Amino acid sequence: MILRQGKHILRLALGFFLISGFFVAIGTSDAQTNTRPEPLPRDIAKAWLEALFKVDGEALRLFTCAEQSEFLTEESLSGLNEAINMADLIIETTQIIYDYDAETREVTLAGVLGFTFEGDYLEFPMTDFPFANLPIVQESRQWRVCLDVDLILTP
Repeated sequence: MILRQGKHILRLALGFFLISGFFVAIGTSDAQTNTRPEPLPRDIAKAWLEALFKVDGEALRLFTCAEQSEFLTEESLSGLNEAINMADLIIETTQIIYDYDAETREVTLAGVLGFTFEGDYLEFPMTDFPFANLPIVQESRQWRVCLDVDLILTP
């Protein structure tokens, strides 16, 4: 009788562990599918370029390396914003292709940048764009665009 009760208790315990293991596995699987993947360098380059043309200072600072973000002052951003508004430009970035090269740590921009200016739609090849290759660095485990300011500021 005691042996039979011991087997019954052992079966209950084993069943309990199997069932609880099943729920733990389901919970772990669900938690893993709900986590967001970290943004890829090309995603950061895209977000940076879009923030540049929207003159979104907060986003630009977020996606720019610490060394360069100090140049993103309210004064410089308001000047860019004024120039875009004055020209009445509508800028379209949907036809740009972003390709990350891990060896060079650069995102190459291809495709075209679209502009609507005074009612006319124009396309500008990204190969002619001043920032056709965006250097990418990792700071605090986050990818950031880090342009060479000397190349930008040198006439």
